[in-house]
Amino acid sequence: MPLRAPAGMTTRPTAVRSRKALFDSLGDLSGKTVADLFAGSGAIGLEAASRGASSVWFADAAAGAIKCIKANTAKAQSLGCQSEFEILNISLPAGAMRLSVLAEPDIVFADPPYAETTEYLSAILSDAAFTRWCKKAVLIWEVPADRGLVPPPPAWTLEAIRIFGGAKFAFFRRTPEE
Repeated sequence: MPLRAPAGMTTRPTAVRSRKALFDSLGDLSGKTVADLFAGSGAIGLEAASRGASSVWFADAAAGAIKCIKANTAKAQSLGCQSEFEILNISLPAGAMRLSVLAEPDIVFADPPYAETTEYLSAILSDAAFTRWCKKAVLIWEVPADRGLVPPPPAWTLEAIRIFGGAKFAFFRRTPEE
């Protein structure tokens, strides 16, 4: 289904080919809870819903993005999508505490603006409330292909870096507590 996207150059939707390859690698999402952070158009969350996710949460700070996500989720539901959607107008990483009131996710996807991605990644991974909320989740962080990653704090482990199409994704998990 064609999606609405916010006007301007601040939203950079994940390319269709990259998104498809990423989700093909994740397999069946039936019954899973997925969070789409820095959601933009909501394309990632809607892809998760189309692959069986029972709950999808979208978070973005831009009013234009929130408007598009609302329109896109309404269209998906009108076409028979059964997923439960929650749209949060929050600024991340500062608003990460607001996420902790939601049930624990299985997958968290984040695609922040590339210019701030390193700072956002460091802030989110260091946030105690976010870390508690993501106890068992895999965090998939889209990163610019030409940039390295900062080492994660001790509470997190970088499991893999995968390239799908022209996009690079870092997969993080909570480090098991001893």
